[in-house]
Amino acid sequence: MVENIREVLEQNRMSGGLTEMFLLSMSEGVVMVSTDREQEGTTKADRPYFQDRAAGPVAQHLYYSMARGGLWSSSTTAMNGTWSCF
Repeated sequence: MVENIREVLEQNRMSGGLTEMFLLSMSEGVVMVSTDREQEGTTKADRPYFQDRAAGPVAQHLYYSMARGGLWSSSTTAMNGTWSCF
């Protein structure tokens, strides 16, 4: 099932021109499935896009990512009340 979800995320990532897509646990902020497997199991609970999730869809302003070496932006929306997609 995880592979099927990862495949759908990858198809959407490529068609949308995105760098990465992942699903988070809404309660803990842990990356459950990602197009970047190294991100799976990491936490995003400290990120503004996760902390502001209760307000509805969130779009984070552009910022410089040291880890990725460039400009970055994130957005989120709830899916089935259990997951967030970024």
